Amino acid sequence: MMDHSAIDAVLDAAPFPAFDDRIIAMFDALHQKIMVHPKARAFPDLAAFGFFVRARHLETIKQGYLADRTLLGRGLAFHIGPANVPLNFAYSLAASLLAGNPTIVRVSSKDFEQAGILVTLLNEALAQADLPDVAAVIQYDHTSDYNQILSKACDIRVVWGGDETIAFFKGIPTQPQATEIQFANRYSALLIDAAFYLEDCDPAETAQRVYNDIYPFEQQACTSPKLVFWLGNADACSAAKARFWPALASLLTSPSYETKPGLGVRHFKSMAQMAAHHDVAEAGAHLHPNLKVLNLGEAAAPVMPWSGSEGLFLQTDIEDLSALGRHLDHRCQTLSVIGDVKDDILRTMAAQGMKGIDRIAPVGSSSNFSFIWEGKDLIHAMSRSFPR
Repeated sequence: MMDHSAIDAVLDAAPFPAFDDRIIAMFDALHQKIMVHPKARAFPDLAAFGFFVRARHLETIKQGYLADRTLLGRGLAFHIGPANVPLNFAYSLAASLLAGNPTIVRVSSKDFEQAGILVTLLNEALAQADLPDVAAVIQYDHTSDYNQILSKACDIRVVWGGDETIAFFKGIPTQPQATEIQFANRYSALLIDAAFYLEDCDPAETAQRVYNDIYPFEQQACTSPKLVFWLGNADACSAAKARFWPALASLLTSPSYETKPGLGVRHFKSMAQMAAHHDVAEAGAHLHPNLKVLNLGEAAAPVMPWSGSEGLFLQTDIEDLSALGRHLDHRCQTLSVIGDVKDDILRTMAAQGMKGIDRIAPVGSSSNFSFIWEGKDLIHAMSRSFPR
């Protein structure tokens, strides 16, 4: 993925108006290439990105941003993508180009097939577009001098790699006027209104939605819930759990889903770490190697960060939403919900002055990307705004 001439061309490129028609046309061409690719069905995240960048969707977003102002790019944007979500880098690149910035994205050295497909199709769409060289996706060792070169040259630096990566890049200076956008380590949770689930939800359909939020990313995405709140009285919560967990476990028996070697050891390590610091206990029957549930005691303080993944969950019953503040801290990114409780959650957050929870999402949509991410408006942050 290292084309030095392409990098040099992007370094020399100038910023341009946000939502440039040529950029939207390029993304629509990329959308069409993805939709007809023979492996689009095999990689739902690839198909989802293709659907996201279709012209009709981008034109709708454009109208919202440009209704009362003109936006111009800031300059060269240098993005450092994470290693845990294969196509996160693509959404970051899309935001950057749509905001009007020539963009260089460094992707993880971990090879994902869908990422390779997307980069190939992106390069084709860029080559066929009526555009100067405005984007390059590159891959290099994290100790490369390119970190210093691109950081010194850029006007925007976006770091998605978590706390350690942020700390590493803080030691590499940028220009004093450069915009820094950083995404630290975060965790997410799921809240289930037990009565709503029992009365209004189809267990199989709901399980599929929960699966989509968690298992395609091995529960390692910052949007994937690791802590489950059961809202309601004890009887309702008990009945809902008895229906919910077996329905989720039934989806893990598909031949297409594989348990990774060493999973039991990794789960044991995480469970031991949790038990050393919190009141936890195993919950009921062992339904599947990739589905282990721990009960969290009532007196628990915020329980994250922790290293649980690949289907390791904490759960706790709460009688009302005021308990959220006891369990969640500023690191909580997304609260997925099953039930009509969003307004009640927002009122609780305001009343308690909670710093955590940047997103409230219906279950099944926690990984859906938006240009407002973790409370940061990426388009506005990466552009200059001129009100009319």
